[in-house]
Amino acid sequence: MLEGIGLTELLLVTVISLIVLGPERLPSALTYVKKYLSKFNRTVREVKEELENELKIAELHQHLRTAEKENRDQITPEIQASVDTLKQAAQSVTRPFDQKQDLTNEAPKKK
Repeated sequence: MLEGIGLTELLLVTVISLIVLGPERLPSALTYVKKYLSKFNRTVREVKEELENELKIAELHQHLRTAEKENRDQITPEIQASVDTLKQAAQSVTRPFDQKQDLTNEAPKKK
């Protein structure tokens, strides 16, 4: 994170912040900066993971389209694995919805 900052720059920033903030407010200011840097890093990590998931989904969709275009008997194992993964994902998404719908249908009716 601090690859471009040398020891002299770090000392200069420390001395300036000590002069501007004073010794009383410097620890709380550093805590504040640390808190928001960690939030920023967490957000960046979440966005990165989300993008990786979206790229993986796009790749799976591409494999599915390829499988639909080709004859089902001539599918490569990689594409078949992608198709199976998509089917499992679709089932896992609809399964909680189906269970919830079953529970609402089985609820006792008030008279």
